[in-house]
Amino acid sequence: MRLRDIDIEREPTTLDRVGGQILDRIGAFIVRYRGLPVLVGASLVALNFIVQFFPFLGILARYHVFLHLGIIVGFLGLLLGEAL
Repeated sequence: MRLRDIDIEREPTTLDRVGGQILDRIGAFIVRYRGLPVLVGASLVALNFIVQFFPFLGILARYHVFLHLGIIVGFLGLLLGEAL
């Protein structure tokens, strides 16, 4: 079988349609509320600072879970906000 014999054009599956709809909705949300992901990211970073004072939340404080999530959400919000 040769590569040119393979039909690349295919019917979109249900997963393709659902995934496309989810990305469209996320994109529309970020366009409508551009600064919200950055504010959520900053809030998660501040929450990480507060979590350090509670010993029963040890694993969250030890690995700085909210700090890392906040940085990722903030950067993605900046990048997607500028691109859209």
